[in-house]
Amino acid sequence: KHIEPLGLGDRVCVDTCTAMVQGEGMLVGNSSQALFLIHSESVENPFVNIIGHVSGRMIGSREAYPIDYDQLFKKAVETHTWIEINAQPSRQDISWDHLRRGKELGVKFVISTDSHSKDTLWYRELGVAIARRGWLEKSEVINCLGKARFLQELDQQRARKMKEL
Repeated sequence: KHIEPLGLGDRVCVDTCTAMVQGEGMLVGNSSQALFLIHSESVENPFVNIIGHVSGRMIGSREAYPIDYDQLFKKAVETHTWIEINAQPSRQDISWDHLRRGKELGVKFVISTDSHSKDTLWYRELGVAIARRGWLEKSEVINCLGKARFLQELDQQRARKMKEL
């Protein structure tokens, strides 16, 4: 509708939920320095499909935020929200041991290259390696299922989320 400058801060929120129609697009809830608020808002939001930048880690410049992974994973399963495996080399912000725990709890994951250009799309190979190290199987990584199955999973996720509204 309109954009207002808010000055510098730790958090920027763009509310697209009121502009979305059921079955339209995908929304990734990414973390910021206000991680806990963002995750709790994102995972509960029926329009959010994926929680991205789970730990906020930037290798060499920012440590991971302290997260209760069990709580996040249980809420993700409850709300049918997928968790991102960020394959960008300076991020890779979810570790293999957390992937294993998420797998135990029934979390579904997606691999993201976090690409800002076509030259970095090869990062998907890194994402697959991270998923394998966490013992994830193809069926647990939604965007490894092929286009038709991915779209089917997305439709099912949306239907489950809309049912809870």
